[in-house]
Amino acid sequence: MLTAIAGILLFASAWNSFLQGKEKNYISLVYLVLLLSGLFILYFQFNNLCQILKDVNSPEDQFSSKSVEDQKIPFNDLKNSQEKAFALLKGVFSKPDIKSIGEKLLKNLAQEFEIVQGIFFVLSPITQKFTFGASYALSFDSIPPDFAVGDGITGQALLDNKIIEIPNIPESYSPVISGLGKAKARYLYIIPLIHEKKSFGVIEISCFKEIEDNRILLLNQLMREGGLKLSSVLSTAMI
Repeated sequence: MLTAIAGILLFASAWNSFLQGKEKNYISLVYLVLLLSGLFILYFQFNNLCQILKDVNSPEDQFSSKSVEDQKIPFNDLKNSQEKAFALLKGVFSKPDIKSIGEKLLKNLAQEFEIVQGIFFVLSPITQKFTFGASYALSFDSIPPDFAVGDGITGQALLDNKIIEIPNIPESYSPVISGLGKAKARYLYIIPLIHEKKSFGVIEISCFKEIEDNRILLLNQLMREGGLKLSSVLSTAMI
């Protein structure tokens, strides 16, 4: 702002000198051109800085969707993924108890993907918010709060009905404590459980290694098959 005011005053002074025919008016005009050039440079640098800050703070750069809806999947790969998804869900819904369902599902995922931590949320038919159901290798001072579709990154996964991968997960995420000492998981996966384009539950799992793209297909099958079974359990509970 001060630079702009100085430029206006200098322009007025130069123009006045030019009209009155005073000496050194050309020098004033040269200074004016230099000042205006500097203002343009500052303007473009400011725009670049704003763009950099926008890119850094943009959540889209911090996670990526792992959907396979638009890909052509070979029939054999699709069949194998469906069979593995059924195997992961085997026995999970034997009891219509949310805590039991969540614990069994997370345990099966831990064996299949070597996850180190996990948490399961389920849709409350009463509040229509997602509430804590179960966890794996996690301890809390207090139960995680309920949240709605669209709230935070997990809510975004529910809104989009897509798996989200977050590399380099935040330091605030709980470390894994094992016989090898404390270790930090590097990847976080958010997996909504959907049926007819509606999410009935969501799973968050953390891993040391990235899950390969060819195994994301299995998670996509789990997302749908698990959503179908979970919706059935919740609809029964409402009767």
